[in-house]
Amino acid sequence: MNCREFESTAVCTVSEILTRTDQILQRLNRLQNDTDWRGGFLCIADAFTGLPWLIFNIGEVEEDRWEKCLAYCQEKARRLAEHPNHLASAESRDEDKGQWGGAIRADGIIISFSGLPEMLDECLCLELAFYLDRLNFDDVITITQRSGNGKFDLELIS
Repeated sequence: MNCREFESTAVCTVSEILTRTDQILQRLNRLQNDTDWRGGFLCIADAFTGLPWLIFNIGEVEEDRWEKCLAYCQEKARRLAEHPNHLASAESRDEDKGQWGGAIRADGIIISFSGLPEMLDECLCLELAFYLDRLNFDDVITITQRSGNGKFDLELIS
């Protein structure tokens, strides 16, 4: 278990979630060459309604991208909640409508990120969900297969 156990439930503080998300983001930034995409907005939302519980800015987001990234992280979560049989927002991706991948369903919550290229947004969410003990190894494999995400490195969590 990655987070502390509290009455059989994994519990992480907001500080721990933000610290881990920042660590994941820094690693993903080292893997990509695009220096314009160095941060974004993290949204943790209710899996049934898509209602955001927490939204945070992580890393560096250019001021002209704040509004768009903030809106996208919420839209991805809301859209995923509207598709209860989907595990990833990439499954309802619609480029013509500006709807992208980058959110995942994980044990009663939706984790969404917007700010990186969409499949890296999803990678961040997958690794964070695994850290929070909301997904196991098989869940991660299933989601990456359903979303078509070839960017996720399973060795990071094995």
